[in-house]
Order: sequence, then structure tokens, then C-alpha cells
Amino acid sequence: ITYLLVAVIGIGAAVLILRSVVHEAIGRFLTQPVGRMARIRHSLFPNDRGLWVFETGAALCTDIVLGLTALVALAPVLGLSGTDLAAIGTAVLEGATVGGVRIAPLNILGAVAAFTLGILATRFLQRRLDARFIEKLQIDRGLKNSIRTGIGYLGGLIVAIFAIGLLGLDLSNLALIASALSVGIGFGLQNIVQNFVAGLILLVERPVKVGDWVVVGG
Repeated sequence: ITYLLVAVIGIGAAVLILRSVVHEAIGRFLTQPVGRMARIRHSLFPNDRGLWVFETGAALCTDIVLGLTALVALAPVLGLSGTDLAAIGTAVLEGATVGGVRIAPLNILGAVAAFTLGILATRFLQRRLDARFIEKLQIDRGLKNSIRTGIGYLGGLIVAIFAIGLLGLDLSNLALIASALSVGIGFGLQNIVQNFVAGLILLVERPVKVGDWVVVGG
């Protein structure tokens, strides 16, 4: 018991020190006022919401990685061999089959990570194209806005399809989900879908565009 207690205290202290160092590095990245890191931060996260998501996600990933590292370090003290750890990790990552659908945490994490990175890359590409290409075009602001928004929708669609592919879902299951969603749209989401489609029509046809004045009720 004494040996286990000393090991837990030592490994716990090392994990807490590493956690503080990583959080300090994240804080420096988020608060650096000037320099290369500041430029990278502004390119990736132009608003406070993106910074908050990055800070929360980075802190969560750090805690998960350090927790798993501490567990591996404590394994010899707990009497677990490398083979035992490998078997436990394989069982957890490969998941289980429920109702004909295989739920694998590794696939879910991979899909979430791919979707998050893909959305960040899409936003970054939008801003770079906007600054270096779209703004230099000799067209009106409404068409520039339509191009910018269309790039965002196209990138989001490609990223979503790629993330679904990483999940390993059967397309027939997706068809069932789409059928259920269509029923829900038919009953309760008509206005939302109509507004979204109307927005797409406004982006393409541009009967009302950026720079116009719209007078409502005087």
C-alpha cells in the first residue's frame, strides 16, 4: 500500500506539473499580442468564440492524454502487464456492436477531430481567399459575399461527408435517418428550411445584395 501511495503521489505530481506547463503554453499562444504566434492565432481564430473552443478543446485533450499517460505509468504498480494494457486498449478502441451498429470510440474521435480540423481549414481558406483574391476582384460586394459564403458551404459539406466516412456508417442507415428528418421537416421545420433555401436563392440571384437599403415599416 505504501509503495502504491508513493507511486500515485509521484506520478500525480509529475502530471500536474506537465499540465501546468501545457496550459501555460496554451495561454501564451492565446494572449501573445504581436509576433508570428499572434498572426497564426488571428488567421485561425478571428473571434473570441473560436478562441474559447480552441482553449476548451486543447485543455480537454491535454487532460485526456496526461490521464492515459498516468494510467500507463501506474500499470506496473497495479500489477498490469503490457499485454493486459494492450488488450484493454484494443477492447475500448474497437468498441462493441449494438443493434447491428458497431460503436467504436476510435472512429468517433477520429471523425470529430477530422470535422473540427476540416472546419478550421475551411475558415482559414475562406479568409485567405477573401484577403488575397476575392477582395481584389472588380465585382460588387454582394457577389463577393456570395462567393465567400458558397466556399464555406461547400467546404463544410465536403468535411461532413469525409467525417461520416470515417465513422464507417452504412449509407442505408443514413438513408433511414434522412427519411426521418424529412418527416420532421414536413411537420415542424418547414419555416426553417424555407428560410434557408430563400437565403441560398438570395445569395445566387441577389435581388437584395450588400449595400442596398431595405426600408421596413417606414
